[in-house]
This record gives sequence, C-alpha cells and structure tokens, in this order.
Amino acid sequence: MQIWEHGEIISKTFTGKLEGNSHKISNIRMGNDGGLFKDLRGEINNLNVENYTNEKAKNYRVGLVEYLKGGTINYVHVNKANIKIDLTYKGAINCAGLVAYAETGTIKNSSINNLNIETNAEVTSTAIGGIIANSKGSSISNCFTQDINFKINKTINSLGIGGICGYDSTSNNITNCYSTGNIEADTSNIGGIIGFAQNGEIKSCYSTINIITDGEYIGGIVGNDRQTILNNNINNLAIGNIYSKQITDTVSRAIGNSREEENNYAYKMQRFNGKINSEKAGAILASIQELKNKDFYESKIRLGNGYDYENVKDGELPKLLYSNRKELLPNQTENKLKEDMELEIEEVEADKTSSNIVKLRAVIKNSKEVKITKLYIEDMDAKIDTDITKEGKTYLNITATPTRYYDSYRISKIKYIEDNKEKEKQVEAKIETQFYKEIYTYEDWAEIGTDTYENYKLMADINFENKENIKTNLTIGKLEGNGHKIKNLKIVLKESNSGLIKLIKTTLNNTNFENINIVNSASGERTGVIANSNAKIENIAINNVTVNAPKMNKVGFIGNSTGEEIKNIKMDTIEIIGNGNVAGLAGESELPILREVDAKNLNIVGSSSFVGGVLSNPTKRIGYNIKNVTVSNSHIQGLDYVGGVLSLLGGGGDNGTQGENLNSIKNEVIGRSYVGGVAGEFYDANSFTSENVTVRGSGSNIGGVCGNGGLNYAVCKNSTIEGTTSNSNNIGGVMGQCTWDNGYDYGINNIVISKGSNVGGLYGLYNISSSGGATSTYVKGGSVEGYSNVGGVIGYIAKGNVAKTYTDTNVTGINDVGGIVGYVLNQSVEANSTGINNCYVANSTIKAQNNVGGLVGSFSNSVGEGIQYFYNNYVHADIISDNKETASLGFGKQKNEIVGAKNIYVYKYSTVNGERVSTENDKYIVPANYLAEVDLKQESTYKTKIGWEANYIYTTLKEGKYPIISGVSNQEGIILPTDPLENMLNEDELQNVEENITSGANNENVYKEKLQYTFNYKGKIIKTYETYSEIIAEDNSKTVRNDMRLYVKDGNLYALPVTMDIDGNKIKLVENNFIIDSFNGKEYETVLGSDGKIYDLKEAIKYPENFVNNGIASMGNNLTSEDFGKKLYEIEVTYKNGNKVRFNYQTGEIISLTEKLNKTELFDYVKDKLLEIGNSNSGELQEITTKYEESKKLQNKLEKIPVEEALQRKNSNTNKLDDIANSENNEANNSLKETRYISIYNTEKDEYQIYQEEELLDTTKQEVVSENEKIEANNLKEYYASEGKSKNKNMGILWITLSIVGVVIILFAIKRRD
Repeated sequence: MQIWEHGEIISKTFTGKLEGNSHKISNIRMGNDGGLFKDLRGEINNLNVENYTNEKAKNYRVGLVEYLKGGTINYVHVNKANIKIDLTYKGAINCAGLVAYAETGTIKNSSINNLNIETNAEVTSTAIGGIIANSKGSSISNCFTQDINFKINKTINSLGIGGICGYDSTSNNITNCYSTGNIEADTSNIGGIIGFAQNGEIKSCYSTINIITDGEYIGGIVGNDRQTILNNNINNLAIGNIYSKQITDTVSRAIGNSREEENNYAYKMQRFNGKINSEKAGAILASIQELKNKDFYESKIRLGNGYDYENVKDGELPKLLYSNRKELLPNQTENKLKEDMELEIEEVEADKTSSNIVKLRAVIKNSKEVKITKLYIEDMDAKIDTDITKEGKTYLNITATPTRYYDSYRISKIKYIEDNKEKEKQVEAKIETQFYKEIYTYEDWAEIGTDTYENYKLMADINFENKENIKTNLTIGKLEGNGHKIKNLKIVLKESNSGLIKLIKTTLNNTNFENINIVNSASGERTGVIANSNAKIENIAINNVTVNAPKMNKVGFIGNSTGEEIKNIKMDTIEIIGNGNVAGLAGESELPILREVDAKNLNIVGSSSFVGGVLSNPTKRIGYNIKNVTVSNSHIQGLDYVGGVLSLLGGGGDNGTQGENLNSIKNEVIGRSYVGGVAGEFYDANSFTSENVTVRGSGSNIGGVCGNGGLNYAVCKNSTIEGTTSNSNNIGGVMGQCTWDNGYDYGINNIVISKGSNVGGLYGLYNISSSGGATSTYVKGGSVEGYSNVGGVIGYIAKGNVAKTYTDTNVTGINDVGGIVGYVLNQSVEANSTGINNCYVANSTIKAQNNVGGLVGSFSNSVGEGIQYFYNNYVHADIISDNKETASLGFGKQKNEIVGAKNIYVYKYSTVNGERVSTENDKYIVPANYLAEVDLKQESTYKTKIGWEANYIYTTLKEGKYPIISGVSNQEGIILPTDPLENMLNEDELQNVEENITSGANNENVYKEKLQYTFNYKGKIIKTYETYSEIIAEDNSKTVRNDMRLYVKDGNLYALPVTMDIDGNKIKLVENNFIIDSFNGKEYETVLGSDGKIYDLKEAIKYPENFVNNGIASMGNNLTSEDFGKKLYEIEVTYKNGNKVRFNYQTGEIISLTEKLNKTELFDYVKDKLLEIGNSNSGELQEITTKYEESKKLQNKLEKIPVEEALQRKNSNTNKLDDIANSENNEANNSLKETRYISIYNTEKDEYQIYQEEELLDTTKQEVVSENEKIEANNLKEYYASEGKSKNKNMGILWITLSIVGVVIILFAIKRRD
C-alpha cells in the first residue's frame, strides 16, 4: 500500500481496532501533514511499516500517529523512517518515529529501526523521541529503537530529546526498553532513553546512544530528571559516549543532573566528556568481563527477564523478548560492546598562551606505533609542532588557534599512515579552554554571527546612534560585558521570535543596556532586546528600554528565558507593550533561581492575560525560587493574572518555598481578575510586601498582595484595593482569595473597597483545602467596604478558622457585615475548619442595612454545635444597622446563638445604633461580660478571663494599648479606650456635670465621641476626639479643651478648630482630614470643610495647576507621612465621584492621578467647572489669611515681650517699646523668652486666639485664657500696637540716613572724575 502526499490520511478520531495480521504498509510519503493517524483512541495491533518518509514536516505533531489518547499500540514495528522539519516552520515541534504526542496511552512490544530525524529550522521548542516525542501519563514497555540518528540544530528551546521518549510531563513509565544510535544537537535535555523526566519511572533499560551536544542536562539514560524520588530511575545501563561542548556540572553517565548512583550502571569504557576514566559520575562502572556475564545483568543490574542473555558471553548486548517472554522481537541486530582502544586519546593538556593561541599536549594510545600526521579539532586550526612515539604511545605538541570562540573544543578525528596508506579514525577528546572574541567597535559587533553561538567580550561601549541596517537576530554563546554599555539602539522588527539577539545560550554577565527602542509590528510570540535566553544572567543594568509589540505574546526585555539563574538585575524606566505573557524582564520563562532584582519606573501593558512587572507566569521547576525582588513606582496593566512582580506561579508541591521577600512599592496594578500588588496568583511564599500600591480589577480575586494563593508573612500597607464593578467579588487587603492555610499576614491603613461581595481587610474569600486557617494576623486602620459578605479580616469563609487575630478597621456594607468575618458557610463545622478564637475587634465602626455583627455578620445555617469553635473573643465596636433585629456585637443574623459561645466579652461603652450596649439592644450578651477601662488595663483580664494566655504579649498595656500577638513583628498596637467622664468623677462631681448638661453645657461629646488619636507630648497624654481634646498629666489629673482638636507632629503641637465661619455660615471641619506642618520657617494648617472644599488656615500649601477645590470626599492627613525614614510632603485628595489626585504640597507636583475620566477629560472637566483654588473660595481665604497675618504679628511681639512682662513695664511706667532691642541683649531679661505660643482660629470670635502652650496643657486649669483676652483685660492693646509704629519710625530714620550717605558718596565720585 502506498500513501502519497495529501493521500489517504486517517484524519478523524480512530476509536476502533486495526488488526494488521503482521502485514506491511510500505512506502508512505507524507506531505505537510503530521502523521498517518491524526487521533488514535483505539488499538493498532500486529502491523509492520516500512519506508515512512516526511521531508516537509510543518506540523506541531509529526509521527506515524500524531496523537495517542488512551489508546494502545502493540506489536507495531517500523523499519526505515526519515523525517525532516521544513526550514520555514517556526512553531513548536513534537516529532517521533511512532507517536508525536501521547496522553495515557500504552505502547508495548514495538520497535523503530533505522530512524532519521533532522531539523535545522528555528523552531520555538522541540520534543523528539524514538517511540514518543511528548508524553503524559503513558506507558512504554518491551520496545526498542535501533540505529537512530537525530541531528537537531537551531532549536530555541529543547523540551527533551531521547532515544525512546523526548519529554515526560507527567508520570510516564518506561520499562524493558533499549536504544542504539547517535544524537547530535546544539541544545539541552538529552538522554539515551529519555530527555526530560518530570515524573514516573525508567527501569530495566539500556542505551548505547552516543550523544554529542552543545547543551546542558545530558545523560546516558536520562538527560534531566525533575523527580524528587531518587529510586524511580534504577536498574539501567548506559554504554554510549556522552559529550557536551559546554562546561557544566549537569552531564552524567546515567542521569544528567544527578551524581547519585541509584543502582544505575555504565560501561567502564564509556567515553565521558571525551575521557575514559574511572570517575563514576553518577553510575556504577561495569567492566567488559562483567558485561559478558549473564548473572551480572540479572542479579546486579537487574534488567529482569524481559531480555534474552544468550549471547552476552560474546560481548553482545541483551535482546528484547515479547512480553510473553517466549519470542524475540523482530528486526534486532547484534549490538556489540566496544573493545578496541587503539588510537584512543588518553589525555589532553591545554595552556592558553594568549587571547588567540593555545598550546596542547596530547597523549594517544598507539600500540602499533603508526605515524600520526594530523589531529582534527572542530573550530580550530591546529598544527603539530612535535611528535614522539615510544612504548606504544604517541606524544603530540600542538599549536592551535580558534576559528570560532567557544568554551571547549572537540578533537574528532585522527589522520595517520599505516602500511603506507593514509587513514582516518573517529575519536573524541575535549579541550577545555575558553576563547572570547573581543568587541571594541560597532563594526566588531556587526560581525557577530546569526547561527554560531560564540563567546564575545565587550572591550568598550557599543554605540548604535545613527547606525542604519543594524544586524538583528544574533546568536551568542556567552556575552561578557565588562561593565560596558550597549546603547542608543533603535530597530524595527517585523517577525516573531526576533530581537537584537535571537538567542543567548550560556551566560550574560556585567552588561548594561541603555536607551534602546524596539518596535515589532508582527503577530506571533517571543520578542525583546533578547528574543530567547537559555543563559545564566548576572549583574545586568537595563535603563530606558522600550519594547513595543502590541500584537505579540511573550514580550519583555527577554521574550523567553529558560536559564536557570538570574541575579543582580537593575531595571529603570522600562516600557514593555504586548498582547499576552508580557513582563519587564522575561515575557515567558521557566522558573529560575531569581535573586536581587531592583526594578523601578516600569510601564508594563498587555492587552491580554499574564502580565507582570518582572516575570509573567514562569513554569515551575523543583528546587527553584524567587527571592529579594522589588518593583517600585511602576504601572502594570493587563487582563487576567496581573501582578506587580509576576502574574502567576502555581502551587509548589515538592518545590517548597517558591518566593521570598518580593516587594511592590508605590505601584499601580490594574486588570480584570486575579490581580495583585505582588502577583495575580502565588503559592508557597513568605515575606511579600505591598506598600502604597493601588490595585484595581473589574472582575474577581483582587488582592493587595496576591489575587489568589497561599502566603505567609504577607503585608499590605497604605494601599487601595478596589473592585470596580458589581461583579468584583473576592477582594482582600492581602489576598482576594486564599486557598491554603496561612499566617502572620497583616494590613495597615488600607482602603479595601468593592461594588461586589466577599470583601475583607485581609482576605475576600477564605477557602482552604486543608484543616487550619488564618492565624497570627491583624488589620490596623483603614476601611473595608463592599456590597455583601464584608469583614474586617475576612469577607466570606467557606472553610477555615481564624485565630490570634485582631482588627480596628471600619467595615461598611449592605448585608452580612462583621468585625472579623462577614459571612460563614457552615453546613458542616469541624474542629480547626470553621471558627473564630482568641481574636478581638477594637474601636471599629461596623455598618450595614442587615446582618451586622461585631464578630460575624451572618452564617449560612444555624451555628448549632459549631458554637464550640467560637471562643475567647472580645469586641469593642460601634454597630450601626437599619435592622436592629439582626445587629449585635456578637453575631448579626444569628444573634441569639452567641449565648453558647465561651468567653465572649465586649467593651461596656460599645454602641448599637448609637446607644451603649445593654440587655435592651443586645440582650444575648450579658452585663457580666462587659469590660470597662479599668478591666482592660489589667493583664489578668485577657489571660484568665478572656482566656488568651500566651497567645498575646501584654507589655503594651503599660503604654495604654491593647495586647499584641506573640511571635508577630511590626505591631504598633491599638490604643485602649478611655471610659467617659462619668467613670472618672465622684458622685458630687458627677452631679455637677449632670447639672451642667441639664443647664445646656456642651459636655454631650464626653459620653458619645470616639477617640481619634492619642499623643505623648512633654510628659502629658493628649487624647483627641471629634469636638474636644483631653489632657492627662503624669499625676493622672485631667482637663478638657472644648472646640479644639490637638495634634502632635514632628515634636510640635498643633490646634485645629472644630468649625469655622465662612460668610456667616458655620462650616464643620471633617475630622482626620488635614495637613499640619512646619517648613521653611512657616506654619501650615490646611483642613477639609464639610462643604467639600479645602481651606488654608495659615500659610497656603502648593496646589497643582487647575486643582479642583470642590466635591472633595477626603484628603486624609499627614500625621505619618514618611517613607523608610524620609519625610514625605504628599497628600491624596479623593473626590466624591471617585477621582483621586496625590500631590506634593510643597511643590504642587502631581504624583499620581486616578480618575474615571482620562487626564485630558479630567482637566477639561476642571476648566468647565472653573474650580481653581484661586477662585473657588478666594474671598473667604483672603479674609482668613488677613486675620492669620495679624495674629502672627501679635505672636511675634508676645515672643519678645510676654503679657506678664508688658504688664510689669506698664505698671513701672516703662512704656517705650523702642527699648526692646536693648532688653533682648540683656541675659537677665531672657527668662520668659522660652514661652511657646500656639494659635487657633476661634469660630465664635471669628479671629485667631493665641495661647501659651504651657497654660493650654495645664491640667490644673479647667479653663484657659488666651493671650488676646489677657491683652484686652489689661488694656494692653494700644501698648502692643505701638511697637509696630515705633519700629516703622526707626526704619524711616534708617532709610533717610542711608539715602544721605548714598548721595554723599555719589557727589564725591563725580568730583573725583571731574
């Protein structure tokens, strides 16, 4: 039967049974198709195939069978097969003699004889095998490949090349198989039986395959074994020679990346990297005598009874039997062990005498003492200087110069004279001498080849400025930069798999890339400055580099990286634009050992998925991980799986910790689903940090650190995490969705907000796969807001518990809102799977329409017996709900079930809908479980009453703060509450207070207001509330300053009013929204009014041009505006429409702009509204400014002469302030000059009042008199006003005097000239 081009192809899925009856199909010539069978899911039995040819292969899968899915091939034998990949093909290739790709298939009792596979096409990835190219979960047994010849060149990435199987992705078993022949390649992952083994086992096999390659991971049995179970690949024998041109430690006699013997054997005469020696190198060495002994195979190697050993005594290798163990498989030839060692090279020594010359000394076994006339060295010109033959050996001294520049050179052939005839013999030896071609100029660079992979060393900066027709797609073995730059490059590419450098194979070191712009208009994949890298990369700086390839996938500085190690990378001002798999460093990669990467000012944009700041979604490799990577001041945007550092890295399994110390600082990360400040998804990691980041997504799984995953020690601080649509579910301050148990995560001052559900301060959705849960975590400050299932720590728990956790964040939603958890799915509650224990909520406001709880908003079912897993918890909160029936400090919807919980305590001044907790508004929490301030200051309350014991540290109680979690660092702690004044006064004093309240005194705030801040200033404790401040002295004496908010910043005291008068309208100032600062000798107090406008009470801060001063929702404050100890002058203004602008209030520079409109539309909106700061409230501000300037003048005078001294002067008739200067020089009069003053705008008097700081903080004075009032009461107003006049008079006299002197000098000069 003949099948010609485009002939009789079985293109449909074959599910039946083809019985060949041992007949033959011959002379099959394929066209562009991949195989005779497209999709085999049935059986082929007893079939012979002869003369199978495919010389124009352009398919992803090439073989007799393209795809074997769960089918069986039995008793199929192929003789003479030739496959050649078409040079124009650029995609990935899976090519084999029998099956291109197998998934859960079975191949047994089959063979390939005389198989030739050749490719010189620049394919993106290659898997090539004798029986199967690429296999997943399949079985190969009782099979052989004989006389195979593979020549594989120019492949970009090798998945695996092997005599039986190329690449094993999952759990393949290869038993009772052998292979013979040759493999020559310029790539990695090559083995005599299998190239790459991910899982499964290789047992009772042998190989005589001779391997010559320019790559890593080369072994006589397995090239690259990624298994963790060492005894899966045992009882094998390697006989063929192994040679790699690279200098690498991943070449072994049996398994490339293992030097463990693992009961694998190798022939003692095997040539290993050009040498025959006794080095075991990963195998037990067997002599020729042992390999001629049947017992050695059976009892030592343990090949098993699947072989026939009848002729091993004659030096012939065993032959395979059918699985019935009765007959030999057909077409097996004699495979003899090599015994002839004549003219073998025993030793080579090399001495590099210059950058281009090496002196060699070779020792050759030459028992016949023939005349050796030439030694062939690949890529070298060699000349024999001297030769001496004695005692059966020849000693050669040779001078050689490289014609190409490599790490090593192979001696491949000896020419000699015997019986007066010139003869040649193939030999093999390795010269380990590195040569580099030195690059001094652009012209030198232009000579780099496109297919030679040589070594190059930069001797100067290479400047591409104004260069045309720049050569691209270079191929490089090693590039040693010596700290020099490749710079000022602009190129336009129009093809996939392209870059300035197409492939760098071995190393890239000490090189700087600067001012590079690459545009690629093609579709396809893999582009960048470097399209592909298999290299170890170290000490690289990348500055001002742009790669713009909007239609391409796998785009980055490197398009695709399979190198194993990347270290010490500096990246600054990088823009990468692509479709999918887009990243700053490598668009596609296999997980390397990645260390010490500092990347800033990145703009990484992908129109599709898998977009990351440094990497996209690397393929994980066992034992490889990422550490110490920071991305800052960057914008990363894509569709799904978007992260500030990388997009996705799945569960590690046996890989252990895959990431550590990854940081995202001041970045904006935007996508749809699986979006995170550090990663879209990441598992098995420690110490991830997001700080000052904005993370936004319109879909689900959005997190400040990761969108989805399992992390420990993950931190998110001062960040905004936002789900922008009603479909935005699973939104968390640290992780949007957590599916592995974790601990030691925390969030500080984050805004977590979504229009969707499952929103939490740490995790939106918590659904771990094992028992356990979130432990030793906390949420400090910030807010959490969503639609439903909203929690201070977790929005929605499907499975998992919460332990040793606290929060003080404010939580808002519509339904199912809780201080710890919003909603708990509890159909089945088990120990350590669903519960809350040893946790507390402190000073939180929790608000929703329905189902609001201090601990949990709602459960899916009755808590029932599961109540036993809710214990040792404390709540200090204000609960606000439209439905009082489902509002409680414990559980919201199931409020009555809190009765069964053990040790549930609440702060007695917590409120439910504005009223103190009581049995009337929260009847299932009994008064015996109310705690007051005095209780909360006692360690025993927490340890024995609540039951926290050693879970917390209690030394913070001395600082007036709640306990903090033991074993967790960086805890600031939460201020303990102060009971209202009724707890501080005796009965008589309390009666006076009540009388004052009855008579209209404004003390209502003492009972209901929430503490905002606590400061320690000059030995006093200052507690700031909404409408008053409380000062507490060391002797515990206290006083209240009404209508005044006191703050401390940078060691200075500031006082802000509660309201201000604007054109007769009293404007309330929004609490916690202000700027207070002092710099350049000026004082700044800027506040936000309830009318949505910003007001400068003292000096005006610097606003951005066209700043919109209207419709402002918040501006935050600058009490803690530092970055790693450096003071920041930044504020973020948030408008009611959701727009945000962060700017420097010293310079007016815009730092970030977040708006629903784009920038142009936003500023058009600004102009349309005419809301510039200068004309929005200019009249009011001018009036306030004038009053402030007047107060400054008075304060300056008071600092020179306080009222007390002025009064003394007045009483002693010293009424001339002209003498102030003289008195300032008198040390005796300086005692009062240390008095500090503070000014505050007084709404009632509509002017600034000045106070002595000491008097304002004096707790013995319940009322304090301002300096203005003292001046008024003592008739000193005219006295202080006269100082200015006197000063003006003195200044006038001074100017007159100077003018006269000036005129005299001019007249004198004129006279001299005349």
